[in-house]
Amino acid sequence: MPYALAFADRALEDVAALLDTLPVNRQERALDAIAEGCLAFAARPLRRSAGRIPNFPLEFVVGEVHYRWVATYQLSVDETTITITSVFRLLL
Repeated sequence: MPYALAFADRALEDVAALLDTLPVNRQERALDAIAEGCLAFAARPLRRSAGRIPNFPLEFVVGEVHYRWVATYQLSVDETTITITSVFRLLL
């Protein structure tokens, strides 16, 4: 069942800060990949968590560089909306 997708202000700030760390020529393609990843997750969510925090991977390639980020989310009480609450870089 697809869910509506929303972003908390904190998540938008996180994405902007992460995009600022990328070279300018990769920022737009990275933003597109993040949007696609979030929309795909909202369309077919698989409930995952690291401990007690629900999350899903945002893995994408821009040029020849692989990026591994993670988004945390909250499911609304009525289970109709997924709100992305934060986005961060996954350190391996």
